[in-house]
Amino acid sequence: MVKNRVANIRQWLSNSGYNAVIVPTNDPHFSEYVAEYWKSREWISGFTGSAGTVVITANEALLWCDSRYFVQSSMELDSELFSVMKIGIDGTPSINEWLNNSLEKGDKVAIDGKLFGVKAYSEMVAQMPNISLVPVSDPFISLWDNRPEIPKTIVRLLNDNDAGESVENKCKRVIAALNLDDNSIYVTMLLDEIAWLLNIRGADVQFNPVVISYAVITNNKTYLFTHKSKFIECDYLELTGKNIEILDYSDFESYISSLENTNVIINSSKFDIYHYNLLQTAGINIIEERGYCGVITSMKAIKNTIELKGINRSMVSDGVSLVKFNMWLERALHENVEVTEFDITRKLHEFRMSCPTFIGDSFNAIVGYKSNGAIVHYSPTAEDSRKITANGFLLMDSGGQYEYGTTDITRTLHLSNPTDKEKTDYTLVLKGNISLAMAVFPSGTCGFQLDILARQHLLRNGLNYMHGTGHGIGHYLNVHEGPQSIRMDYNPVAIVPGMVTSNEPGLYRVREYGIRLENIIECVKHSDSEYGELYKFQTITLYPFDSKCINIGMLTTEERHWLNRYHAKVFDKLSQFLETEERFWLSNKTKAI
Repeated sequence: MVKNRVANIRQWLSNSGYNAVIVPTNDPHFSEYVAEYWKSREWISGFTGSAGTVVITANEALLWCDSRYFVQSSMELDSELFSVMKIGIDGTPSINEWLNNSLEKGDKVAIDGKLFGVKAYSEMVAQMPNISLVPVSDPFISLWDNRPEIPKTIVRLLNDNDAGESVENKCKRVIAALNLDDNSIYVTMLLDEIAWLLNIRGADVQFNPVVISYAVITNNKTYLFTHKSKFIECDYLELTGKNIEILDYSDFESYISSLENTNVIINSSKFDIYHYNLLQTAGINIIEERGYCGVITSMKAIKNTIELKGINRSMVSDGVSLVKFNMWLERALHENVEVTEFDITRKLHEFRMSCPTFIGDSFNAIVGYKSNGAIVHYSPTAEDSRKITANGFLLMDSGGQYEYGTTDITRTLHLSNPTDKEKTDYTLVLKGNISLAMAVFPSGTCGFQLDILARQHLLRNGLNYMHGTGHGIGHYLNVHEGPQSIRMDYNPVAIVPGMVTSNEPGLYRVREYGIRLENIIECVKHSDSEYGELYKFQTITLYPFDSKCINIGMLTTEERHWLNRYHAKVFDKLSQFLETEERFWLSNKTKAI
């Protein structure tokens, strides 16, 4: 089937006069997770990973992916059709380099203009001076039979008590920050920005409770472009009563094309080249938004008091569900019940569903047993899933969307008695998690400056992990959000109070096991000093680490005290919501060491 699809797109290239086509993973809103309608890269290649880019020419088909997907891509791709280009491996050319070396001067490369940001497009053009990069309309409209429709799920409105701030006030803050006047507008295409700004949530995209839409903000009205059928009448009237005009999703293009004598402020990293060209054709004055990440993303990252309370409530709900899940798992293994990695993903979902405010998973659960745990983004399927027995490491990375918050937690358990090597590895990862959790730092500190705290113990032993240490977490929104991050790569965004970020160091021994330990941390004020304000982190995830995996002798007194205080907090917060047997189980898991 994939073979026929590749043949068809090659025929399209030939008929249209193009020499290559680039197919990325994203949608027109630059989303991490995309609706089925926009899964063109998966449809054309058969590769189901959440990131990667396909390039197809008359004679070659290639997938560029990073280390998270090296194993998965080799398993899913037809090796007779596709070559895997391993990003980060010495000798692997970038897409631009490969096209420069493989195509002739004057050759044309087609891209769907709605899937490429202005900045990315400009950089590609600059790096391929002899090749013509041509934005086109979505070629898969004609190639993809029985293509899924663009989702039209019902929109849910958050009231002020859940959001902590009204829509009117958020819009006023954005207008003030951008100095919008009668002749200027601001356009955002990012679904989580729109959801946060208008206090709306949806189910158009798996895992992310967003609404497929565009938004335009003026100094006296905000326009939401989506499908009107998404709203029940009372919610439609409530939202439009807040000076929000709701137009059809398809009206966005004509709106952009009809603008006159207007300054349009955009973020060129997250504004597509197709609509940018429409603005240019109309002679519109386009202004690049100042700052690293955009005003709405910056506002959204700093959670208000109500949002923080909701996120903390979600941690309690999640912790209770995980206690019940892990008790089930222990019983199942003790009674020799057959359990697979895929079974665990289903059970994690089922136990979270027992909470009445649970909406759905916040991402596709990663459950890796033994060597599969070393595949960083491994996701088991019903057809290809390893059976679990009562020995070795089991890595579980999962999370939930609740009506009042979003969770993301990773725990690695040992299902029998860990070896000395396994204890050493586990403890090195744990020490990194604790070191970051205990950090005290001055205002203005960025995540890339803190990242080494989580890696230092591994590095001293010649070990490391190649993924980031932390990402922002949404408030009943995207589980991965910016602008802050904690990773080796440079990011100029400072960590400030109100930001909620993950803390997830790891260690992966190929063909043996993987260990990752993830908590969510909130930045709070530590104190005032002669050097200015000092900040610290509060760990808000509520679930114990596997104490039998810890080499206690490797912990400092301060680390041991932190761990004991954390476990005492976990028991105190969760025990009141547990039955007697569950409380007894948790008390054993949180005993002081």
